Amino acid sequence: MTEIPLRWLQSYLEGWTQFIKMGQHESHVTEVDVGVLQVSVLGLLLFAVYCSPIADVIAHHGVQYQQYADDMQLHLAMRADNTPAGLSVLAECTTDVRQ
Repeated sequence: MTEIPLRWLQSYLEGWTQFIKMGQHESHVTEVDVGVLQVSVLGLLLFAVYCSPIADVIAHHGVQYQQYADDMQLHLAMRADNTPAGLSVLAECTTDVRQ
């Protein structure tokens, strides 16, 4: 990749912030270290590239998932009397996905 397109891509990926709003309450604005803008065409492409090997990792833990264009949800059925074990599975799955 030549320097100009690389700088363009870098400028697109840097400098994003986010916050959470629930009703009238808002969190502090936080700088985003990773990720891309969800509503962009490039964001959808980069998310798909990023997530392609993740399905195998999630399946290894026996967790169901649903992938959208720019989002992924994990699903795991748990019994009320065995919630800690289910949460442990989700925590291990999430740790492996991040690696």
